[in-house]
Amino acid sequence: MQKRYHQQLFSVLIPALEDPEPRVHSHAAAALINFCEGVEHDTLVPYLDSIVQRLLRLLNPTGDGSQVHGYVQEQAITTLAMVADASESTFAKHYLVIMPLLLNVLRNAENAKREHQRLRVKAMECAGLIGSYPLSLSLDHTHDRL
Repeated sequence: MQKRYHQQLFSVLIPALEDPEPRVHSHAAAALINFCEGVEHDTLVPYLDSIVQRLLRLLNPTGDGSQVHGYVQEQAITTLAMVADASESTFAKHYLVIMPLLLNVLRNAENAKREHQRLRVKAMECAGLIGSYPLSLSLDHTHDRL
């Protein structure tokens, strides 16, 4: 299914991550997890940057932390972890952007109530998965941006 219908599915799911309704964000991210499970690396890679860019906006939509919904953050982090796993070492180029955001989520959730415990766990899990790819790969891409 992934190989045959990837264009149709990604053309619907990726824009849904920008829908005005937070619940749509969460459901679209969950659908991406289901779709990316077992997807071939070469099928996912052309969509990787677009997916990551939108998921990062869900982690911190306004840049100042306001209007962030915990359930959307949890789903975005879980989806980032799944996309990282499915795209393998290709995901390493996003390390230097994503890791500070995950650390920020950990810092902010640490000072929050117990209800954010799941968010911290998801952020740690994602950081561990993303960190499993060689850092040298992501550092190679840093020179391209400088």
